[in-house]
Amino acid sequence: MADRMNASVTEMKFGITDTHDCAYLAGRTARNLFLDPVRVPSSDEAMLLTRAGFRRTGDHLFRPYCPDCDACVPVRLDVRAFAPRRRHRRIWRKNSDLTIKVRPPAFREDWYRLYHRYVLTRHPGSDMCPPSRAQFRDFLLSRWSRSLFLCIYHGPCVLSIAVTDVVSDAAIAVYTFYDTDQTVRSLGIYSILAQASLARLCGKRHLYLGYWIDGHARMRYKLDFSPSEQLMPDGRWVAADAHAGCRP
Repeated sequence: MADRMNASVTEMKFGITDTHDCAYLAGRTARNLFLDPVRVPSSDEAMLLTRAGFRRTGDHLFRPYCPDCDACVPVRLDVRAFAPRRRHRRIWRKNSDLTIKVRPPAFREDWYRLYHRYVLTRHPGSDMCPPSRAQFRDFLLSRWSRSLFLCIYHGPCVLSIAVTDVVSDAAIAVYTFYDTDQTVRSLGIYSILAQASLARLCGKRHLYLGYWIDGHARMRYKLDFSPSEQLMPDGRWVAADAHAGCRP
């Protein structure tokens, strides 16, 4: 099994994007390494690339490839050992009136309206604006990934959707969008708690939370979940608590 998986990795082809403005750090440029979009990765290949720090957007798998910067640090949560903090338990109780439903990935007008409002509120002026129906499909849906939409409802109204991919030993938090008027609910944190719970119920070991950047205020919450690990430049996953803030 391991030999077949290693062989499949050596057969993969990758490309590098042109240099572009960094979406996270002002004044810096960035490049991405991406899997050849012609290749449809198997579940095992998607798992291996996830362990190597790759993320999915639409049908594409990529990871930052910036020779002079390694600020983007992949983070994963050990869901089997995860113990919610007091703040997490308070948020969970506060949202006891909500219902969590697992839905297959799809385009729906009410889901798109929630996405549209979220992008305009949270990412004005970014390359995500203006949001469109085509962008929703191209960004969140995939022809090959094993995905689900973790939908959080208050009555008939959807308040949050956490797009979640599933590989053999983990769940992957792809993207979450929610009603930004509901600030008191902390829906972003609540959605991660729901994803962690789902991953544990499905027998997964980790929930991959994407990239953390030291000093980036909007990503600080990712290290509030423990025990978590960070991917080091040499390919080792190490305890985040012991290394938080040590990377440039």
